[in-house]
Amino acid sequence: MLVIDRNAVESLVSSVGSAAAAELLESAIEDLPTRVEDVTSAAPAALVDRAHALASTATIAGAVALAARAKEIEVAARDGTPIDQRAMVEDLERLSAAACAELRRQLDHLKGAAQTRADDRPRPALAWLTWKVFAAFAVCAVLIRIPIPTTRAGQIWVISMSTLSVGSMWLGASRVQPGERKPGYYLALGWSIYLFGDIIWYYFALIRHVVPRLPSTPDIVFNLDDFPTFLGMLLLIRRRNPSRDRGGVIDAAIIAVVAGLVMWVYMDVLTTLSAATPIAQRVVSLKYVVEGIAYIALAGRLLLLPGRRPAADVFLTGALVSRCIGDFLIGFTTLAPFGIQLYYFAYLVAFLLAGTALLHPSFSAKGTAATSSASDVRVFRLVFLGAAILVAPLILALRSAAGDYQDVPVIVTALFVLLLLVMARTGALMNSLRSARAQAEMANQAKSAFLAMMSHEMRTPLNAVIGLSGLVLEGDLAPDQRASLETVVSSGRLLLGSINDVLDFSKAESGSMALELAPFDLGECIDSAIGIVAPAAGPKQLRLRRHVDDDVPRMVVGDVTRLRQVLVNLLVNAVKFTEVGGIDLRARIDPDAPGSAAAEPGAARGRPVTLQFSVTDTGIGIPADAQSRIFESFSQVDLSTTRRYGGTGLGLAISRRLCQLMGGRMWVESESGVGSTFSFTAVFNVGGDGAAPCSDVHELRLGGRRGGTVGDPSLRVLVVEDQPVNQEVALRLLARLGYRADIAVNGLEAIDAIARHAYDIVFMDMRMPEMDGLSACQAIRERWPTDGPRIVAITANASRVDRQACLDVGMDDFLAKPITLDDLADALDRCSAQPPGPS
Repeated sequence: MLVIDRNAVESLVSSVGSAAAAELLESAIEDLPTRVEDVTSAAPAALVDRAHALASTATIAGAVALAARAKEIEVAARDGTPIDQRAMVEDLERLSAAACAELRRQLDHLKGAAQTRADDRPRPALAWLTWKVFAAFAVCAVLIRIPIPTTRAGQIWVISMSTLSVGSMWLGASRVQPGERKPGYYLALGWSIYLFGDIIWYYFALIRHVVPRLPSTPDIVFNLDDFPTFLGMLLLIRRRNPSRDRGGVIDAAIIAVVAGLVMWVYMDVLTTLSAATPIAQRVVSLKYVVEGIAYIALAGRLLLLPGRRPAADVFLTGALVSRCIGDFLIGFTTLAPFGIQLYYFAYLVAFLLAGTALLHPSFSAKGTAATSSASDVRVFRLVFLGAAILVAPLILALRSAAGDYQDVPVIVTALFVLLLLVMARTGALMNSLRSARAQAEMANQAKSAFLAMMSHEMRTPLNAVIGLSGLVLEGDLAPDQRASLETVVSSGRLLLGSINDVLDFSKAESGSMALELAPFDLGECIDSAIGIVAPAAGPKQLRLRRHVDDDVPRMVVGDVTRLRQVLVNLLVNAVKFTEVGGIDLRARIDPDAPGSAAAEPGAARGRPVTLQFSVTDTGIGIPADAQSRIFESFSQVDLSTTRRYGGTGLGLAISRRLCQLMGGRMWVESESGVGSTFSFTAVFNVGGDGAAPCSDVHELRLGGRRGGTVGDPSLRVLVVEDQPVNQEVALRLLARLGYRADIAVNGLEAIDAIARHAYDIVFMDMRMPEMDGLSACQAIRERWPTDGPRIVAITANASRVDRQACLDVGMDDFLAKPITLDDLADALDRCSAQPPGPS
């Protein structure tokens, strides 16, 4: 019985390939008997699953009859139909044996077909002649050429090796993928024509025993090889770098001008500038100079392409340079008889390198598009290009010292061209750097916008999570319910802290973090920081103490928010890593800061003062080898610390940057298992009367509001919020505080509501449809300039820029989501203490 669907096997081969299909069939041969055994030995309760697995495996293998039988058993077992166990076993074993036999036949057929295709696959001509074999042959050819004593034998050897090299070039070009062979074929044709010119040259040297002089028959042939060689190089460069690279072109031009200057001065100037030289000889001589400049330019362009340089390009560049060196040396044949051996040697190396280049596998590689290499300039490349401009003055000085001024105009012209090229290169580099900077700034702005948007989107649900959970906690709950809700609130606050850390880190990285200087009470700042961490220290029964020296001024001018942020970060870490003992916060005048003004009686107001703050704990401590990296971004002592205590690893990095922004520094002193002391300094100006010490503030306001408070029922409150969840949070928090509030879903509705009723306080969201909070506030202030309501921003846009934008349009206060009962109560107290109308 035929149980294998051949169409299924053919489809499998076409979709995954014969090799993968063979592996799948081998796996099926091993898997089907096992699946059959599972079904035949399965208990009735497990029969459905086992039969379904067998049906799936048989379907994948194309065993149609076996899959159908397994499906029948699965359906019967699912419906509770009685099954003849003995008949089922015999049927499955028979179908499995037939399926495996057919699978083996199909497998043998696949393997035989694959082997046939492998045997019939055309192999490249002379497959044994790889670039490594030819490179070894080239080294031997060069070494053999060195000791050959006679000029004739050396010439015959060079002709023979050059002929073999050209043959290797044609062979290498034919191995390139069809459609990509043009560069190789053009190069092989150009070098073949050049070899034919050499053969004619050697004919005159070996048979006629004369050295051809410019212009000669070989020169006519040499002029014919330029076009295919140039075209092959241009096509190769185009394949390597499909895009335009202005910087690379200028670099190649600088190299070409320097090489042309050297070739002009030291090779052909004697014949080109001599009035006794025939005009034809002068033209042909100049042609070789121009040709050499073009080859050097192409070689430099190929070698200086952006990205990784294929080995074939290095070999081909070496071939072109060796060819130009041969042309350079041939100019000295009339001055130094030994030169004939040298330029033959250079031409031999050129042909051997060209053959190696086209045989190398990387010759067929394609490059990737690059906009410009100007922004990817390495130091050695800049030094090289900068030194190139010194060649012309050096040659000019040497020629002047020798009293030879006949080629001074050429050298000066070359120097002028080099200056123009270097200026163009510098301009291209500057344009590229400006473009890169603009792209980086755009990327930074996009990152900041993305982070701001993500912060807004995450703060909105967090407002509901923390706000509503806090309200539920105010009621009567079972112990397990209270513990669960406290965990929810704690996790929400941890997530909020991570969001704040990421935003602060982004600002610090972009350099947009700035200080907001204003007078503030230092004692209140310290106490509020301790009050923030007190609830977390309470369950651990940790002792919280603060020590402020008598000479520390109470009123200072600085950024109270950033100072509190650093203190809270250090205190939170101390509470997190301390289980037993206590935490001490100390503030004093920095003893190491020169010229700090102490708060002595009569101390001048506005004088700078450098304060040192220290947070000491009795926690786990920090090993000495880890102390150097704890201030790095996203870093903690080790991975176990992150797993146990959590955190983003950004708190200390941000705190250190804030200290630097405040003119100070941060450091740590710690002993593992004993505790840690984190210290930092910050520069402030003495504020107030300058004499009141901070140490006279002893009351620590650690407690928050618990339970409901009765508000002023006469105050009319309007909540302008488009999100239903946030509306519910605001209404319930206000109700807990004893206030009734109305709802408006956007700025237009808010203006209409204020026109109908005289609201005392408006809580305004920033982002809303139809009219946002900023536009609505401006409209309200313009319409009711003196008797308008107090407006408090409640928004998930929590940055300082957003806060300032709200205050600039006339808002009276600012609350960042998620809001708590305490935050809302404090805002209501501040607004109630002020008369209606804009502040």
